[in-house]
Amino acid sequence: MLKKMRLGELFTTKEQTFSIYKLNGLLALWLFFAYNLPFLNKVWDGVGDKSVGVIILIIGVAIYLLLLNLLLILCANIRPVFKPFIILTFFISTILLYSNSTGKQYNPWAFEMSQWLAGTGRFLTLNFALHFIFLFLLPSVVLSIINIKYDTTKRHIIKTLAAIGLVSLSLFSIHQLTQDKIRPYYHSMRSALVDVIPMHFVDSSIKYVQHQYFEPVHSFAILDNAPYLIDKNVHTTVVLIVGQSIRADAFTKDNLLSFEQHAGQESPLSACDTYAESSIQCMFSFLSLAEFNDKQATHQQNVLDILALSGVNIFWLSHHESCGDLCKRANVSERRLKCKNKQCYDHDLINTLLVDVLHNAINPKAPNLVIIQTQNIGSPLYSRFYPNEFSTRVPECNTLLVANCNNGELINSYRNAVDYMKFVLAQAISRIEQFHVSYPITNTSLMFTAKYGESLGEKGLYFHGSPKAVAPSEQLLVPLLIVDNNLPSDCLSMLNGKLSHDFVSHTLLGYFHTRSKTYSPEFDIGYLCKSQAIEKAMLY
Repeated sequence: MLKKMRLGELFTTKEQTFSIYKLNGLLALWLFFAYNLPFLNKVWDGVGDKSVGVIILIIGVAIYLLLLNLLLILCANIRPVFKPFIILTFFISTILLYSNSTGKQYNPWAFEMSQWLAGTGRFLTLNFALHFIFLFLLPSVVLSIINIKYDTTKRHIIKTLAAIGLVSLSLFSIHQLTQDKIRPYYHSMRSALVDVIPMHFVDSSIKYVQHQYFEPVHSFAILDNAPYLIDKNVHTTVVLIVGQSIRADAFTKDNLLSFEQHAGQESPLSACDTYAESSIQCMFSFLSLAEFNDKQATHQQNVLDILALSGVNIFWLSHHESCGDLCKRANVSERRLKCKNKQCYDHDLINTLLVDVLHNAINPKAPNLVIIQTQNIGSPLYSRFYPNEFSTRVPECNTLLVANCNNGELINSYRNAVDYMKFVLAQAISRIEQFHVSYPITNTSLMFTAKYGESLGEKGLYFHGSPKAVAPSEQLLVPLLIVDNNLPSDCLSMLNGKLSHDFVSHTLLGYFHTRSKTYSPEFDIGYLCKSQAIEKAMLY
């Protein structure tokens, strides 16, 4: 009994009593240091040169994260729910932190519980046990036994609202002061936002609930429930490489001499939009550029759905980007590049994942589509996404504070990135040709295009993301490169440059001879080229 009393006294002494406001600050610090350091580490690794200005800006980002955590905690400053809410936050944050580190990132827009739980053995490890004990269990026990001192209800409400107002004003002020300098960071580090824990979880979940339950309901449109391959024994393997921030004038006939031996053809292509999510959704949609909108596209079948239904094997290769909604219904084999303790580049993607898929995963006697999503050209810190040996044009811009670089440095970095992209494509073509030598009965081809272009100072604009209605041609014209020995050598030139992302879906259907209600031959590059070649031959 005495032992129990002493134990009870230990947890009720004055030293274990905290005012709610002091505890708010301590908890904000805990959330910051326990769960947000991986994000700050990615930011630190991704900023390029560590100048004084960059370091100050990163400190500003850290303060902003700390204030965000404090704002979240203040919003839960209600006596009956405070401790349960914080303990639940500990639990969710621990699961998210560990899941992110093992490659199972939370994305409510493409969240499937069965897929997320696949490979649950990753939770049966010492690493997870340590995460669970030190990041959830111990802090939860400590919080549960702490006595919290509250003011009177009225004073508590007034102080909490005042604190929320002050923190919100501080966040707004930091945003206003740094938004111009932070914008390049945001463009470059968007994929790291999943590591802003728990705020990314809160923000994504709120947006998802709003989209799912408070926006107009769109019924899903089945465009074709029974597509099929005309030739069941088609031996075709197509590799589609999708880049980003690549202007059409970066891939002209004058600078594509290295591809001539591979029967490569180039043409400018009109992109759907100037930012990634919308443009790639449109590229695989059956909606035209003029009628495309994101909501309608996500509520109807896309070309991956049709190809998968018809029997085409589809592979999606990338560094860390999931194909998300694009692959939600189709049977797509996703593979991501894993690099430990080193910087991964796009040629690693080609020489590991593509080689493995071509020689170990696909059936050369079956129809296969391999989609590769590159990280080059990464805007705005172009130099981060190519190896040092491609730094042939100097001086370069090696900092995300691009305002500190002159236009010549920025353009040098961009041209170096373009040269590296051509090297990557040459590697891919070589790997495909090696595959064809091993399996000569298989028809092989490569298509390369980009999601959007890039401005490099024309009309005072830089990078991409301008509203489509006013976007300059540099952001909307992207290259199209096709390497296919079965096409006429002047195929793309015969089409007079009137190509757009509208052609991608129908050209893919044409490659596999897919009979579908969605197929329009007037948008199939292969069909148009062969038809014109026949007409041309008949004239002679």
